[in-house]
Amino acid sequence: MITALTAQNSHEVRGVAMTPIPHLRATIEALRDDLPPRAIKIGMLGSAEVRGDHQLADHWGDKLLRGGAAAGGG
Repeated sequence: MITALTAQNSHEVRGVAMTPIPHLRATIEALRDDLPPRAIKIGMLGSAEVRGDHQLADHWGDKLLRGGAAAGGG
């Protein structure tokens, strides 16, 4: 699940575009209604609002896998 898009190179992050929370919730509902996944890999959670969204954690908290690396980190 893509939670944010970044404009970056190996040295710096130049911009971040957040996926709107209503779209993240719609994705969660679509997954739940079709083929519930065994795991969901997410990248960075670019805002406190996304990190604090309880619908994501309540439905998938035991299945979330954090991924991603900082600029310069890989």
